[in-house]
Amino acid sequence: MRQARGPFAALFAAAFTVALLDTLIPLFMGRVVTLLARHTTETLFAAVWPELLGMAAVLMLLRPAALVTQGGCSPTR
Repeated sequence: MRQARGPFAALFAAAFTVALLDTLIPLFMGRVVTLLARHTTETLFAAVWPELLGMAAVLMLLRPAALVTQGGCSPTR
């Protein structure tokens, strides 16, 4: 275990990051439903585009990057 401490710590950190990002998915879904209920279709994107862009960035950039990192630092490779 001593010689593999670094890879196991990296694997733990990557898995923890993926878990945190996965918990954001239901939160984002609820937020989108709330936004749809509060805004009309004409004003939705104009009013909240930065928030929607941030959600898209997390789901389309950060989460896949974290998944690749988690797979790349697996001790079985």
